Amino acid sequence: MLDNKEFNNKVLLQKIAKKINISEVTFINIDEGNFFIRWFSPSIEVDICGHGTIAGFEILVFIGICEPDQWRTIKSDKYTFKLKKISKNDKILLKIPFFNLLKTEKNTFIDIMDINLIKNFSSSNLDYIVETYSLSNLINVKINLAGSIEESIKSISKFQNSICLCIGSLYLVGEILNRN
Repeated sequence: MLDNKEFNNKVLLQKIAKKINISEVTFINIDEGNFFIRWFSPSIEVDICGHGTIAGFEILVFIGICEPDQWRTIKSDKYTFKLKKISKNDKILLKIPFFNLLKTEKNTFIDIMDINLIKNFSSSNLDYIVETYSLSNLINVKINLAGSIEESIKSISKFQNSICLCIGSLYLVGEILNRN
């Protein structure tokens, strides 16, 4: 967590992220009871980072700044997130209200993965989301990028310039989307 001066110092945040050298580093600022968030990769500031948002919120709950079982709002420059930690099962819910999901046909992914393991496919202006039937199905999903990554992306990306596959969280994302 950073004070206002540090949080607004892009050069400092970029330097820290480069030193830590992981995919994204999350920075949080609390100003007059409002929560703000930024993410940096080692080379650039990132527009959005869901796992970093969840991790940052977990820290806020752990150190007692946020209470479990209560929705809290965290804002970035572009987006507003609502999060809540459920004390009963130790899960964090993340509401992402800034994009609409569109049903996507399974055949879009037929050359990339075993679509029989997938319950639903959705897309947004940001990425593709797949929901598996179970955690064991998620573990068995194999992504086939036999050709070049660029060719694979082009084959499933008809209206977008990029795709992000966050395989480790796909099952939970599907479960969260179904609940809300």
